[in-house]
Amino acid sequence: MPPIYNAITAKSHYDEPLPASWGPPVDHVDAPLKEAKVAYGVYLAGPLARCMDCHTERRPGEPAKFGAGGKPFYGPWGISVSANLTPDETSGLGQWSDAEIERAIRTGIARDGHKLFPPMPFAAYQNISGNDMAALIAYLRSLPAIE
Repeated sequence: MPPIYNAITAKSHYDEPLPASWGPPVDHVDAPLKEAKVAYGVYLAGPLARCMDCHTERRPGEPAKFGAGGKPFYGPWGISVSANLTPDETSGLGQWSDAEIERAIRTGIARDGHKLFPPMPFAAYQNISGNDMAALIAYLRSLPAIE
């Protein structure tokens, strides 16, 4: 079939209000040096991948538990809930090895072997470089543990 071209009439927008503490919109972010592993991981998980948008449940009137997951997603697969990415020993990644975290991010296979549900874009992360993955994991391990 021939392609159909549709005019874009409206600017895209972000559906959730962003916390004031995030500051004004950012047009450009300089990457920190890759040798600054945690800082580079912050850069990867922050302005590039926006991991905490899904892995932080925000409820009006309550402080956000940054990275602690708990946000529900509804789709044809049913309901999935974002995981706790903090190093909490009970509900987070505290007991996970770096290899287990990497496997979950790249393939969607959890520590216990079960398949993780969407909307986590596993395919988008399957080819991330080893150094970038190590920086991302170092950042996740640096977060305060939240149950």
